[in-house]
Amino acid sequence: TCIHLLTQPMPLWKLGPTPSAPQMGQCSSGCYAGCPRKKKAGSLLGYRQVEDWDDALTRALPQGLLPGRDEVAETAEEDHHSAFLNGVLRHMWPFLSQYIINLLVDNVESAMQKSLGKHFSFDRTSHLGSQPLQFSALHMNRTVQKTQDGGISNLAIRAEVDWVPDLSLRVNVGNARLGLERLSICGVLLFDFVGMLPRPPFFQGLRVYFIDPPKIDIAFHGSMTGILNVTPVKNAILSSIASSLTRTMVVPHRVGTTFSDEFDWFRTMSPRPRGVLELSVWSAEELLAADFNGSSDPYIRVLSGSSCFRSPTTWKTLSPTFNFKVGMMIWVLRHQSLRIEVWDEDRVGSDDLLGYVEFPVVQLVSWGQERRCIELLDEAGEPGRSGRLWVTATWRPLLLERPAGRAGGIAAGPTLVFAGVYSVTCVPLAQEGTQFWVEAQCTNVKLEWQLPEQQQTWRYKQEKPAGSDESAAKLKRLMDKVAVCRRYSMSAEDLAEVLDLDLADARGLRDGRAQAPQAMGKQDIEWDDSFEFLVENPASSAVTFTLKSQEPGSKKEAAMGTCTVSVKDLLDGGSCTAVQTVKLSPHPEMMLKLRLQVRVLGQATTEWRQNTSLMRSLSDLPS
Repeated sequence: TCIHLLTQPMPLWKLGPTPSAPQMGQCSSGCYAGCPRKKKAGSLLGYRQVEDWDDALTRALPQGLLPGRDEVAETAEEDHHSAFLNGVLRHMWPFLSQYIINLLVDNVESAMQKSLGKHFSFDRTSHLGSQPLQFSALHMNRTVQKTQDGGISNLAIRAEVDWVPDLSLRVNVGNARLGLERLSICGVLLFDFVGMLPRPPFFQGLRVYFIDPPKIDIAFHGSMTGILNVTPVKNAILSSIASSLTRTMVVPHRVGTTFSDEFDWFRTMSPRPRGVLELSVWSAEELLAADFNGSSDPYIRVLSGSSCFRSPTTWKTLSPTFNFKVGMMIWVLRHQSLRIEVWDEDRVGSDDLLGYVEFPVVQLVSWGQERRCIELLDEAGEPGRSGRLWVTATWRPLLLERPAGRAGGIAAGPTLVFAGVYSVTCVPLAQEGTQFWVEAQCTNVKLEWQLPEQQQTWRYKQEKPAGSDESAAKLKRLMDKVAVCRRYSMSAEDLAEVLDLDLADARGLRDGRAQAPQAMGKQDIEWDDSFEFLVENPASSAVTFTLKSQEPGSKKEAAMGTCTVSVKDLLDGGSCTAVQTVKLSPHPEMMLKLRLQVRVLGQATTEWRQNTSLMRSLSDLPS
């Protein structure tokens, strides 16, 4: 099967016409039976406001048709939804804009300093102006998020963002002060109101995220305008901003909150993926020659959401064999797309884009395991001149229940291991500016899918605790009293009674084994961050957590404590889910609170067109 891509916008698949992205259109050659009929250019995905999205997709995909609906009525409905949300934003804008400025200062500034040096900083008087963020082509539908307790209903809102604010954003680079003359952000945002309730606050929480990295453009004014608007410098700045935003707000990364402490953070902010798309890029042929010798040094990049995988380079060939395999976790099946790029590696200078292709994940799900030939598009989005790729895509849904017939409750084959880190208690106070984080390493990770064996949480930076001077003085007075009691050989029991201490603290202070009570000079650190691993043999897999720290100005990282959790223990449990508080060795007073979960990947989907019930079940997969 050879798939031809055209550049006309196709609302079934794409988020809207994008000059740099290929889009599905009607295929005149008739080589691909599933080519959809071309709809109105520029409409958003062609989605209709229907109650059951899965039935709509089931009807749509095999025949390439969308459920009919009057386009004028649809536009009026979109305008009504957008007007309501935009009105809310106008009133909330002073508070939202301050939140965005705080994100820039807290996240983007540190990323920029890594790229451009420590002399870069945002001016704290910056603001985003009076023109609020506005949405268009807004769509709402109800979805079901399955959990081990059953299912919860979510309200999903999807909207296009095209924002050009009247901002005043100033940065300092050394002694030079610069300002943004223009900023534009274009992308697609999803708002998930999670867990509908029959009582206030009516939802358990809210998560907000982009489907793909948004398009950002900037222009500067100030003393260094000429330098910063030069393309290489501007691209470096844009890359730093985009990278920071991608790590914060592009799926699977999200911002949001829970509306009460009774609701679990990870259920709202870290839903499990819908499944894994196994993509194999086998080979290419007739690629463009980008080098002087009439050849190229091609490699593959596969992108979806914030995930990016790169193949090894194949040298001096226009018909390379890649045999490159990745396992892409998919979180938003209806909306996510997957992009394959072919690049020429240059030893000097920047690499050259040879061609690319982009598909919605729902289309790749329908392929089965058939090897397909795909025409690449050039940078202008035109097919026919950039060569072809041979690829295979197979969908494996994530199962909530353990598949039948797996003896002893032990899963076989690829399994998702989720590890959420809530917090750690009794961490010693450290020098101001010291960073703390947790690393997680899992055994038996499926390496052929290019997935990491080790991951880490965001880094908590030690601030000067409120009242730390008073605490130090209080501790000194206490230790002076302990010294007097020790001179009179007072017993630990009497010491605990006189100084109002726990008996364990009194014994440690009396014997000189402790320099302070456990409750003094300690802190609790909350992360609410998570890890996900795909493992091949879960029964023999284990996840090791390590609490680490790094003092300011030091390049040395210190391991403060470790613990190991067996995946087999989770599999033996009834729900394959556990919330545990575990001790860190060799300091058992430090306790790590974790949420652990195991989910098995189902069988690969090979005959999608004959199994339309698959699409009906997509919204019911676990999160």
